[in-house]
Amino acid sequence: MKSAGMILQSTRQAQKLELEDVARITKIRPTFLQALESDDYTRLLSGATARGFIRNYSRFLGLDPQALLAVFRRDFVENQAGQIVPRSVVEPAEKVNFWTPKTSVIAAVVAIFTVFGGYLAYQYPKPRSLRP
Repeated sequence: MKSAGMILQSTRQAQKLELEDVARITKIRPTFLQALESDDYTRLLSGATARGFIRNYSRFLGLDPQALLAVFRRDFVENQAGQIVPRSVVEPAEKVNFWTPKTSVIAAVVAIFTVFGGYLAYQYPKPRSLRP
């Protein structure tokens, strides 16, 4: 599967365009264009910037921007800090852990009341049947 950067680079090379010419016409710095073509989104400011650059660059090359953005979204995701990371290395931001200090205290209190209730039930005298 080709990535968004590979598609952009191969299309630019097929049209025999130099990176500096593309940068001059699209007003996107050559370093950012290189980052897009190499799929190195850490050099870009944010996910919104990357999507805008991909949209502008793909329009310039005559590609469908929505299709290229779909390829980008397939391969990369934006984390909570706004950085773009590959989907393959994304882990859940917060793992749900059931056993917390709060649940430990609740379990201890329930255990104490259960033991205490059992002790009271054992010690409470049972009524005897009245037989003459």
